[in-house]
Amino acid sequence: MSLIAKFLSIFEKRKSITVNQSPLYFSETAIEKIKNHLENRPANVKSAFKVSVVYQKEKIQCQVGFDDYKLIRKTLFEYPVPLIIAEQDELFLRGAYIDYHEEEAAYFYYPNVHLEVLDRSGGFIFLFYIDRYVISADSPIQTFALAKENFENSMPYLLKLLFETKMVESVYLEKNSISAERVKEIDKDHFEKEIAETILSYFEKCGYSLYIKDLKIEARQFEK
Repeated sequence: MSLIAKFLSIFEKRKSITVNQSPLYFSETAIEKIKNHLENRPANVKSAFKVSVVYQKEKIQCQVGFDDYKLIRKTLFEYPVPLIIAEQDELFLRGAYIDYHEEEAAYFYYPNVHLEVLDRSGGFIFLFYIDRYVISADSPIQTFALAKENFENSMPYLLKLLFETKMVESVYLEKNSISAERVKEIDKDHFEKEIAETILSYFEKCGYSLYIKDLKIEARQFEK
């Protein structure tokens, strides 16, 4: 059986993880702290909680705080607190959550990414499902296969991370899954652990999905 045929036979099986499309979530502690802060502001000062994302090539930074209420816009989703957030950031942060830690007296952002390894093919092909889009929902091409000898440094950071492990022979991407073929000299348990950690780290620190058109592949910041 060819490598692609093996991949396709794996994808016919039921998935247990789907893409997390839920709006940015606030913990009960965070909601209470935000509301208390807003209620204690002077009567002539109207504020809202602000969340913004700084997009960088290999990571994102989520910044939180309070700002003037006049900057608020109608959000795509409903939230338990007055929220200032750009539409792009609101879409990008789906599935994540904001919490408040009493010890540090600060708000924290958590990507809240989940991953499962659902199948193996003779210990050489491992299938990783993530609850985020690997390929953008609006990408004209919805599958992507690449062997290590065809990898180029200009390709997106996710592919660079996978092939820089020196453990991956080839990959196959589709929607919210990554199939990775291990180099035969690599122990399969070590391979599974390292590749799972690589994928999780990418989606927690960066998380851009891939957009593929006419054999050109690039990272995208958000889904519409």
